[in-house]
Amino acid sequence: MENCEVKIGKFYHFWDDGKSSISRHYLCKCEGIITLEESEELLFNSYYWSHDDGETVALTLKEIWERNKQECYWLYADETPYFVVVSCPKYDDNLLYCAKTKDGLWFSMDVKTWWQAGLLDVGERKLNALIAEYTEFINHPKISEESKERYRKSIEEHLNVEY
Repeated sequence: MENCEVKIGKFYHFWDDGKSSISRHYLCKCEGIITLEESEELLFNSYYWSHDDGETVALTLKEIWERNKQECYWLYADETPYFVVVSCPKYDDNLLYCAKTKDGLWFSMDVKTWWQAGLLDVGERKLNALIAEYTEFINHPKISEESKERYRKSIEEHLNVEY
């Protein structure tokens, strides 16, 4: 697909619920791109949108996106150029479907179940902000050298997540 900022097969950082926390940090892999036209044909049996425990409702990806936009009107952009499909097995067994946000980022939608929403960090904005925050903290003059080293090791461990 032309002018696509994501690459199929590439790994990206993913932040559960968009939170800047090491404990909410995952690695995901781009599995595909879905055009708006294709989204009108892609049908899901969704528990999330049924609002009835144990029941599912059949909706297209485009319908799910429209519902997510209504429910999270502050988050999703009015238009998305395409949908990004990612796998993130340490986060969810299902594939995740991401749409463009109002601030130009990508956020997954609740498609199959609840708890599928998170930030796909395509440009590593969130990752770099978190590293800068921790670096500023570690470099504070009141932090001992021993504590600095302990924090550095902890951050390195958490940022080197496995897929």
